[in-house]
Amino acid sequence: MYEFALARMRQSGMKVATVATGGDPSHAPARRAYRKAGFDVEIPSVWMCRKL
Repeated sequence: MYEFALARMRQSGMKVATVATGGDPSHAPARRAYRKAGFDVEIPSVWMCRKL
């Protein structure tokens, strides 16, 4: 699935693909899948939330 989407992106002329997921333990499987698919650059970020 990843390779199909990435191939289409390349064919369209895109140079970079970005994925995002949570940093908490429940998102560990997603991070593993993205790394396995070749996503190897991590950019630290912080999302701030406020419960209403």
